[in-house]
Order: sequence, then structure tokens, then C-alpha cells
Amino acid sequence: MSGAELAPLFQLSRDAVCGAAQGRIVFANPAACRLFGADITGERVETRFPGLEENICGDGFAASSVTVDGTPRNVTAARCGGVLVLTVRTEEPPFPPVPPTALRQMRTAAFNLRMALDCLTEDEPENGDDGGEMCSSILFHSYYSMLHLINQLSDVNALAAGTMACRMQPVSISRLVSELLGSADFFLRRKHITFRWEILGENLFVEGDRDRLEQLLLILIANSVMHTGEGGTIAVRLKRHGQRCQLTLCDDGRGMTESELAEAFMPNREDLPTNVQDSGLGLSIAQGLAQLHNGVLVIQRGKGGETSMHLQLPLTGKLPLRDTLRHDSGPELLLTELSEVLPTEAYRRKYRE
Repeated sequence: MSGAELAPLFQLSRDAVCGAAQGRIVFANPAACRLFGADITGERVETRFPGLEENICGDGFAASSVTVDGTPRNVTAARCGGVLVLTVRTEEPPFPPVPPTALRQMRTAAFNLRMALDCLTEDEPENGDDGGEMCSSILFHSYYSMLHLINQLSDVNALAAGTMACRMQPVSISRLVSELLGSADFFLRRKHITFRWEILGENLFVEGDRDRLEQLLLILIANSVMHTGEGGTIAVRLKRHGQRCQLTLCDDGRGMTESELAEAFMPNREDLPTNVQDSGLGLSIAQGLAQLHNGVLVIQRGKGGETSMHLQLPLTGKLPLRDTLRHDSGPELLLTELSEVLPTEAYRRKYRE
């Protein structure tokens, strides 16, 4: 179907719907005209939906975001013939903030739990009783899961309030991706998940907060692992794409349904499978972090159900004054950020230390 044939179907839709073909907006329904403040028919897709169209291959169903008047909006995209139909949610379900006092109480509880764990396990033998070591692993896994949730709730609050601080500096995204994947591969071998990664071309640098970029990348890795399942494969590719770098993660797992994709960036999702240990906050945080770095995150479901995620970040010609990667942080970051997907065995003493 052509854009002229599709346009009448969306005239009465309450959601903003646009059609795109050959890099241009070919129709915009009345709700889209109201949302954008003008009829955007004829504009380049890249102007209103940066990085979206070029990441969608074949008939895949995809999700991304667009910022309108400073407000992030969820976008879903699906091909219909030669037209890419883009639907922008104009009414976002409210997500009540977590009171700072509640966050402080949870952090105090996590801190006290960690102190008690250290006291209980300080004399734990390196290769001691399996039963005692397994009990210790379960306790530490619970602690890191609690800490992860507390951090996520705090980040959702900060992103919603626009108060998340980022210390921007040149970061080698090539080295960061390589080192994080190497560490994740080590911890996830117990789930028999295989990472295959390819970093193309020269050493690529972006302007960003290294800690937040690590967090963003680990959220994407965790999401891929969640939907891949035990024994699966995750292919990762980093390459230059004009003046941006593009990181793509493709899994061969169960994939995300269309309803899951449509609400992928919503922090109060209610459609999560009961067998998936996911707070539902990770992708909304990843979206916010990508936007803070002037990037775009697109999630696509392929014909076979597999999921691919595409992250684009602008490159910088600046070089860091010093090595911005810390090598002394140990496994704490991965044990926290991947707590939803790591097996309990990963929290044994020899791996924690």
C-alpha cells in the first residue's frame, strides 16, 4: 500500500501516526500534526525520528523514542508494503516517583545486609563446605539484586526529574564494549550463553560519562541475555556509521512480542512474562541514558521472533587526556547490573573477589 492509501486509516486515531517512505514523511494524521505543532509531511524522517528508519530491516517491528517539546515519547514502527508506519504514544501512563526517604531506607537496609554478610563470611574457606558456600552465594545474590533495584529506582527518579548528573569526557567506546563483553562472557558461561562480538575499524571515541555508558551497555547485555535463554547466542557488532558509532546486539532467543515492544521503554510495564526476573525498569533507563548522550536506541523484532537492539551515539574527535577506564573496580559492577540474569553460582566467593 502507498502512503496515500494508508493515510485515511489513521485520520481518527488518538495516537500520532506518520508514514515514511524513501527517507521522507509521506503522511501525518491530525493527532501527529497537533503533537508536532505542524504538518510534518514532506520533512526528512531523520529530522523527527533520528536513527530510526536506517535500523529497521525487512518487515521487522521496532520500538524507539522521540523527544517532542523536551518530552520523550515512545515510538513503534512497522512496515506496510513500502511505507514505514510510525506510531507515537501521546498519552504516557504516569509513573509515581519513589520518595527519597524510601530510597534512603532501602539503601540503609542493603548496607546493613552487606555488613552482616561480610561478618558471616569473613572466615569462609576458599573451597569449603558446598552447602555453606551455596547458602552464602544465595545471600550475596539477594543483596546485589536488592542494590540493583534500589539503584534503578533512584535512576528513574533522576531521569524523570532531569537531575541525573553526567561528567562528560572522551571515552573509547571500542575498548569499553570489548572489556565489558569479555567480563560478561566470563560470568555468563555458567548459563552456556555464547557471545560473538566484532569491533570494526579504528578505535572509536564518544563524548560521555564512562560510568553511565557502562550502565547503559550492561542493561542492553542483560536484556539480550533475558530473552536469549540458556544455551543461546548473542552477536554484538560495533562499527562507524557516518559521524556516529552503532552498536548492535542480536539474540536468537524467544524475542519480544509486539505488545512488549510497544511498551518496551515504559517504566511501569505490566506485561512482563512471569518467568523473566526483570524489574521492567532497565530499558526505560537505557533510553534515558542514550538521550543524555545525544544518542538513539532502537529495538527491533525480526520475522523469526529474534530481537535486535541498535544504539547510535555521536562520535567525537577529542581524545582522553588519560585512560578513562578503571581497572581496579573488580566484579562489583557486573554482579550488580547483571544480577537479574546471572546464576547464583556466579556469587561464590572466588568470583566475588
